[in-house]
Amino acid sequence: MSYTAVHANPQGPGDARPTALQIVQDSNMQNQLKGKVAVVTGVSSGLGVETVRALAATGATLYLTARDLSKARTALGDIFQPETMELVQMDQASLSSVRWAAEFILSKTTKVNILIGNAGIMAVPDLQLTEDGYEVQFATNHLAHFLLFNLLKSALLAGSSPEFHSRVVLVSSSGHRVHGINEPDNYQFQKGGYHPLVAYGQSKTANIYMASEIERRYGGQGLHGLSLHPGIIATGLGRYLSEEQIQALLSDETVGRVAKSTEQGAATTLWAAVGREWEGKGGKYLADCALAEDKEYDGHVGRTIVSYTYWPEGEERLWRDSLEMVIVILEELNIPYKINSFGFEDVKKPPFISINPNGRVPAIQDPNTPNPTNPNHPFTLWESGAIIQYLIDLYDPTHILSYPPSTPEKHLLNQYLQFQMSGQGPYYGQCGWFSVLSPQKLPVAITRYQAEVHRILSVLNTILEGRTWLVGEKCTYADLAFLPWNCQLEMLIPKDSEDEGGILDPYPWVKAWHERMEGRESWKRAMVLREKLTREQGLGRNGMPEGVSDIGEYEEFIRRKEEEGGERIDEEEGVLGCVGVRSMSGYQKSQGKQGEKDGEEEERWDEQTGVLGCVGFRSIGENQEKEARQEDGKEKEEERWDEDTGVLGCIGVGNLGGYREKQQGQGERREQEQEDRWDEDTGVLGCSKIGH
Repeated sequence: MSYTAVHANPQGPGDARPTALQIVQDSNMQNQLKGKVAVVTGVSSGLGVETVRALAATGATLYLTARDLSKARTALGDIFQPETMELVQMDQASLSSVRWAAEFILSKTTKVNILIGNAGIMAVPDLQLTEDGYEVQFATNHLAHFLLFNLLKSALLAGSSPEFHSRVVLVSSSGHRVHGINEPDNYQFQKGGYHPLVAYGQSKTANIYMASEIERRYGGQGLHGLSLHPGIIATGLGRYLSEEQIQALLSDETVGRVAKSTEQGAATTLWAAVGREWEGKGGKYLADCALAEDKEYDGHVGRTIVSYTYWPEGEERLWRDSLEMVIVILEELNIPYKINSFGFEDVKKPPFISINPNGRVPAIQDPNTPNPTNPNHPFTLWESGAIIQYLIDLYDPTHILSYPPSTPEKHLLNQYLQFQMSGQGPYYGQCGWFSVLSPQKLPVAITRYQAEVHRILSVLNTILEGRTWLVGEKCTYADLAFLPWNCQLEMLIPKDSEDEGGILDPYPWVKAWHERMEGRESWKRAMVLREKLTREQGLGRNGMPEGVSDIGEYEEFIRRKEEEGGERIDEEEGVLGCVGVRSMSGYQKSQGKQGEKDGEEEERWDEQTGVLGCVGFRSIGENQEKEARQEDGKEKEEERWDEDTGVLGCIGVGNLGGYREKQQGQGERREQEQEDRWDEDTGVLGCSKIGH
């Protein structure tokens, strides 16, 4: 049905233009949405109340958000029907409050059919930032709805059906014509220039962009986005307008004619939400129950658009930047977060070292959890496995990436996470160190750790045979924990030839599993963010120097740097920025100190093993002392430093005498000792299933 004619000659509030309830009736939607679920924000006054009144006539179950529930309950009056409606506390200026509200809604329903972003504020006089650090109009009008959508997205997709596609309706404004979207470094007006209506215009443009991007991303999956201008209505939205501004509006005859009642103001919202004209369609900006037209703006007509109303590049940019403001667990659970990026040279220094005394990444701080050791600072965790478990325990109440605590699956998840932390992480890391980063190549170590990488891949391939995921029929945090390191395989294992396939080719079940995870939207978003951060530090998208994609190219890069006279390894902080690894010049300096007396020996490179200052590793002085004892014939065959491997008295690791006996053929080993002894290829004693 067309409403163009009744809008052609407006006569002020209460004229022939339709109300929201009339839209429901004209669309024959009375009691047609029983069993459907709608979520409406901002129901404590004005348009929100009338939107609820009209939606109630459809028979849908309604979840209604408001900052002040008592005020909302009073405003709704006899519209409120406890059997089909539930009030949900949500402060749009707090992302944690939005997250809580979404969790509450999802605890009640697994499907949502309509999301209406109605809540908003306008023209806040002074620049104000929310508790999350965002300009209050941008946060309230845009980011809160953006986060809520992402948290409810799976339910919206699940609710879509061929008969009724899911819809997201965002109440924008003709005020978007005042101002578009700032540059990314000025969303919060960090560079100054704050004006109440400019900030409002940015937030309303953001509503349009979000709806358009929803259509672009999810329209093909039956989830559509629409935005709209409701009209000029006397609501509490204008409470920040000055008396002078209000009087100017009231004295304008044209404004008086085009102004609407609150009931009429909610009409376009309902037209977008339930109108049959918009079934299976979206990505448009509406006004006066019609598609907004591209014509000259006369100062009052809200049905016009400007050059940036539709801007695909800007829409995509805002979406990406909003994701950063509100990688893989965080993205999967849609937990809002803010990244503080530290350069490699900074993680051993304040302020980061005060956050993580281990001087490594990652670390998280959560202001939503009390800190028992320092109440004045956010709760902090800095061990990756502990971080994953924390995020799951606190932010996955509906078990999107996990299983309930009482189930056997929960214990399997814990097993695989422990395997990743104790197996994949350490072995892959050591493989990278000895294969590429170590200034002295030790074949036994390189062989050992590359073999360990293949062993872990083999174990995973066996587990995954015939399965899609590690546990059950869904992707969990246990699966995702393995993904980042597996993405670095090209930097760990060299190819024998150019014709050789990928590292994962011999492990087809792992390869398919890996590709499934890389295809997830959360991983793609995390990688976009990762690339941005690595490029800020002068690195390529893979976190390595630009142009380096595998271990061979990395070694060639290092060689070129040495030939150019540059540092192979950063002297203070690590190999091409890898924390804790000394430089070639530092190594050479330590070599030059071999003639110094033992009392001057400091933590420095071991000439045989290339290990710096590790507990139990000999210094150069200790090496010289041992060599002197050998010359005097005083060296004893006891557990001490092995001259070839540099390993001292480690549990399960043979001593110098035992190693020599084997290597030099000094006597036959007893048959009963065959099981527990040094493997001549790997140097590992009695470890079952370790290959030669």
